[in-house]
Amino acid sequence: MLAMADPVATARNFLNALERIPSIIDQYKAKNEVQEKEVSQL
Repeated sequence: MLAMADPVATARNFLNALERIPSIIDQYKAKNEVQEKEVSQL
């Protein structure tokens, strides 16, 4: 397992990952909407 030497950088990396979660959820919601329409067409 790799560990970052700088605990502040490690914490920032973790917080940045958490901040990206809402936009990733929105992306998957949009993809799911498209796929649900495609399934009904099939």
